Amino acid sequence: MGQKKLIIISHIIRFPKGIGASVRVANYSLGLSRIGFPTTVLCLKSYESSGNSVLNPFHYGNIENTDYLYTSGSSFSPNNKITRFFRNIRGLWGAFLYMQRIKKDYEIKSVLYYGVGNSCVYSFFGFLLSRLAKAPFIGEATEEPFVYSKGPILREINKFIFWRFICKLFDGVIVISRHLRNKFNLYVRKNIPIEIIPIMVDISKFNEKNEESENWVTYCGNFEHDEELGIL
Repeated sequence: MGQKKLIIISHIIRFPKGIGASVRVANYSLGLSRIGFPTTVLCLKSYESSGNSVLNPFHYGNIENTDYLYTSGSSFSPNNKITRFFRNIRGLWGAFLYMQRIKKDYEIKSVLYYGVGNSCVYSFFGFLLSRLAKAPFIGEATEEPFVYSKGPILREINKFIFWRFICKLFDGVIVISRHLRNKFNLYVRKNIPIEIIPIMVDISKFNEKNEESENWVTYCGNFEHDEELGIL
């Protein structure tokens, strides 16, 4: 065991190409890799479908010293629900096998789970992987947990389990706003660090020289968020 490594896990992203969540995970992983801290991104579920809009045809690869792996063995999601279910189970098993193998060669500094507020089951699985790796378990949330869940009863059950039980598993939390920081602070264990990391931009993708002398600031969001507007 020698070189250090960070493991980022998620069941809701495409990688390396995607939008929203994928971009945020890329900013974490590529940013760390660029300063010499190798990172691996594990995608526990597959989301590609056959057609002209395939973004990630390969189930593994490396980009800027960041390894990525679809642990189910494919980046494509089957159309059949039963086949898709077993593909998802294979994704969990594949992540377990990967962690078992990688910990022999690397010192896993932490396991960061992106999207903890989307599934209590997957979040708990991420905790188990962190314990297998003997590494801190970091939860990352950019939205209120289960805000998009269908069915009010199921949503409330998931929220109860998340806030009362899953939150106790985190050794650290990364959030995107003060609102989420304050919310998590009510439920995590005592003295657990909660870090605010706002929206990130990879400036290397915007390296064209701008000849205009004016400076522009553009805000896209809810104008009722007085606190965020005040910071801006």
